[in-house]
Amino acid sequence: MAGILADSAREHGFDVPPLGPVAHSALAERMTLGEPRNPLDLTGQSVVDHGLLPAALDAMGNDPGLDALVHGMLIGPEAIIDKQMDSLVAQAQQGTPVAVYSAPGWHPVDYPKLAEAGIPVFNSPDRLFRCLGEWENRHRLPRGEEPQAWPDDTLDDLLADISAPAWTPAEYAQDRPAAIKLLGDGLDHKSDLGLVELNVEPGDIAAAAARLETRRQELGLPDAVVVAQPMADPGIELIVGTRVDPEAGPCVVVGLGGVLADLVDDVAIAPAPLSAAEAHALLDATRAGALLDGYRGKPRSDREAAAEVLVRLGRIAARHHTEAEINPLIVHTSGVTAVDVLVGGR
Repeated sequence: MAGILADSAREHGFDVPPLGPVAHSALAERMTLGEPRNPLDLTGQSVVDHGLLPAALDAMGNDPGLDALVHGMLIGPEAIIDKQMDSLVAQAQQGTPVAVYSAPGWHPVDYPKLAEAGIPVFNSPDRLFRCLGEWENRHRLPRGEEPQAWPDDTLDDLLADISAPAWTPAEYAQDRPAAIKLLGDGLDHKSDLGLVELNVEPGDIAAAAARLETRRQELGLPDAVVVAQPMADPGIELIVGTRVDPEAGPCVVVGLGGVLADLVDDVAIAPAPLSAAEAHALLDATRAGALLDGYRGKPRSDREAAAEVLVRLGRIAARHHTEAEINPLIVHTSGVTAVDVLVGGR
């Protein structure tokens, strides 16, 4: 198993460096079988010497030349498996990144102690090292470089920059057609409920507002309000948002939006925060990427502005654990417009 893990590590671009002199000496004093080396095979000695694994993990975990510990979980008596888990949990609690490859036939749920300690368990070495690589990319900084301070951006700050303005119907004074809509808690499919009228000419706004007011009363929505927004310029409609997953943590979501969001079901998800390059890659992971680039002769949309929204959403989610959904976010040839927003289900 040590050889399998070492081969997989190298295939995914990881070094498997030799042990430092302190770790090598500590293991050489303890091991009576096998060789103190990386990758390490503790041999059958670990079955009878239950202190060997904790000693080995301590030696390797304190080795400055090693960045993470990957352990191959062997099938065996429950008492031995429990001692292995206890040793791994103790090492993780000291701050050492630990991941586990479970033997075939076992499943991550078979190791509840590891799950509770936040130690990921994989049934594939390939998947383990791909995930470890992604984790490392998100935590690596050039030597001596300090993390850049994020601006303390909030969702309100972002929406103030990109949202379509809204007025009461009586206050609407634009000379362009309007979208008249009913806004209220839980109204996340307004068009399905007949709560939106589009391309309403300025002279017809009062009548459209009266119809929605009647609809508000029919649905029993005392706190809902009718608003008027100028129709946004055309563009590619996206759904973008943030989620706080109980396992993955804050995430950013993007896909094709508007009324097609549920029908097409084409979304991509990535953990927050995002770099600009990661935001572009997330767009390209859906059909939206090709559309933004000007599909079949259409004009190219402002994907830089869309990517900036994703980056800002990622920072907001990571810092504040905000959950929100913008649908649609219309990406124009220049700039973007957020038309509808749900925050934490509201």
